Amino acid sequence: MDRLIARARTPVDATSLAVLRICVGAICAWEVIRYFSAGWIQEFWERPQFHFHYVGFGWVEALPAPGMQILWGVLGVCAVLMAVGAAYRIAAAVFAVGFGYTFLIEAATYLNHFYFLFLLTVVLAIVPANRVWSVDALVKRRFGSNRRRRPSIPAWSLWLVRFQIAVVYVSGGLAKLDSDWLRGQPMSAWLANRTDFP
Repeated sequence: MDRLIARARTPVDATSLAVLRICVGAICAWEVIRYFSAGWIQEFWERPQFHFHYVGFGWVEALPAPGMQILWGVLGVCAVLMAVGAAYRIAAAVFAVGFGYTFLIEAATYLNHFYFLFLLTVVLAIVPANRVWSVDALVKRRFGSNRRRRPSIPAWSLWLVRFQIAVVYVSGGLAKLDSDWLRGQPMSAWLANRTDFP
């Protein structure tokens, strides 16, 4: 057990986690922009008088207008802060909680990609993905006493991210081991609906 703990604490290069942080922050910001531009915030949360709730989460209700738009604005700011690594841990935690809240309000809008994005932002709020290529690292380097040349992270940080991604993809792959997916039925149905798309 001591060897495992020692390996988990071993310093590793922080670059890959920084790239993940930047990509996830950019994807989150892009989704916020899409929801605002398409009018989906009003369509999914403000206009409906009834929401389909997940089992056990019937108590989760949408904020009254314009509360949901304000929340999505905050999510957009947090996404940008995550991408640039400014107040990173706070931004990632606020995004995860806010995005998870919007996710729980309406089960009819479920997307497995958004569930994965929620899980990933929870993990990113835990791991130190701001050690390199971030505003936080720049401020720490300029004003802090710790001036390491090669910023590192403990190995457990990468293990946790890899585990989360592996769980999603392995379970998704196992769920698709049925006759429809093996015949390519979902892809042919998807392509048939998009014949006008190059």
